[in-house]
Amino acid sequence: MLTPSQIADVAVARLGLPVPMAKLQIIHDISVSLRNDQSGPVIWDALLRWLKTRELESEVLEGLSAIFLAKGARALDVSELRLSIERPSILSDFLIAQSFGTSLVIAAWTHSHSGEVPSMLRLNEEIEELNSARFVPPLFGNKLRALEQGSGKPFMRQWAYEFTLLRSRATYTESGHFGYFRGDTANGTGMFIGKHSHLARSAFLRTLALAVARWDMHQDHAEEVAQFALPAEPLLLKLLPKSPPQWATPLLSWTIESSGTDLQISVAQMVEHIEQHTGRTLLHFKGNIHSTKRISVEAEVTTALSANGATDPEDVFFFYNFLLGKVEVPRLSLESFSPDVWVRKHTLPGKNGTQYLPALLPLVGHIVGYLSTDLLHLLPMIPNVHSSANTVAATPEVGGTSIFLDGIRVGKVDYWNWRWQPMHEKDSLPPSSVCTTLSADAVDKLFRVQGYAVKRCWKILMRVKETDYGSWVDTSHFGVLGL
Repeated sequence: MLTPSQIADVAVARLGLPVPMAKLQIIHDISVSLRNDQSGPVIWDALLRWLKTRELESEVLEGLSAIFLAKGARALDVSELRLSIERPSILSDFLIAQSFGTSLVIAAWTHSHSGEVPSMLRLNEEIEELNSARFVPPLFGNKLRALEQGSGKPFMRQWAYEFTLLRSRATYTESGHFGYFRGDTANGTGMFIGKHSHLARSAFLRTLALAVARWDMHQDHAEEVAQFALPAEPLLLKLLPKSPPQWATPLLSWTIESSGTDLQISVAQMVEHIEQHTGRTLLHFKGNIHSTKRISVEAEVTTALSANGATDPEDVFFFYNFLLGKVEVPRLSLESFSPDVWVRKHTLPGKNGTQYLPALLPLVGHIVGYLSTDLLHLLPMIPNVHSSANTVAATPEVGGTSIFLDGIRVGKVDYWNWRWQPMHEKDSLPPSSVCTTLSADAVDKLFRVQGYAVKRCWKILMRVKETDYGSWVDTSHFGVLGL
């Protein structure tokens, strides 16, 4: 019979699973156990044992993510924690500082590198490996190339050097066969974090450590760049999907017509269903509402402010895609999202002279992390602010985000999984949905902009194939609904 200590070791060891959503769930489970006075000391000791055996800086960050979520738990001890980390990094110090409100005068991670890369060492194949995007996204190489161009220092060669040395000393380097997680998908795709991904991320962090120690890179700048290697942005880390709300169950197999007026009616009925059962106005929805081996229907509803002409839904969806990467909702002390007042002159011209303003803004910013990969497909939205008389705050939590207007809770972003599996069909949404609803009074206060009308637009992507293993044929439909 297993002892509580052994059970805790098994629970923490599950962080080694290569599936990001599984890792996120496990991190939340560990944090819940840490906050429990009875289980806290046992799981804390197990987590310290696990951290002490990590070979790579990137792996350490997953354990620290659970500690960040458990901030304030009685079982946590910063001194014990620091002694248990054999592979410190600039990000381990960052997460510890955020978890305990303390930082070291002398950072141990400045020695977490292998010295400067020898000038005569050939690393072309290793650089090509790291540039292939098989282990980490291209962004990692892009960041180091930009630093290299600005400083004249060999950041890319240093990354490849650190990667080579880490790989040579690792106990194991195989990640297994990710096809095991294919499930019932015919052409499955998904993100996995294997050993080589951790090796590349750790080498990235070690390169920045050397840059601070030997190349006069400012520590604040290094920390800013390093945060792209976080498992998740700390605020998004709190956003864990749950099972669908009871009212959402009918949406998982919604009857949808093929085209024209019937399709408009089907979408309108879906919106009406959501509003009747939540008691709030629907501002945004994105998810798969019908799925079989041969038919897939993805629905998105969004809201915008339009003026001086007829609203073109394709313009509205283009507008929101255009904003991605250009606009980011400010974060308040890693506790909530809080949009600034939108500058009125920042409009997007559409067809027929129509001008648009965003009624919503995406929660996903420039740093996401592999634990929040599904959010990149769904892009949960919160209300934008168009008047200095109002303040909006959105607090992430399990199952979504609570939305507050001037300190009063007025809405929610619901985030759920349905029959989730690690892989989903290529070029389709993961088996998850997001839904933003807001009280009618809040809608009236936030979107009362002179000369603009509130418009709700929808998009349906219908994907059909003739055989179970054939190719998808996609058809998109757009429309506008009243609010």
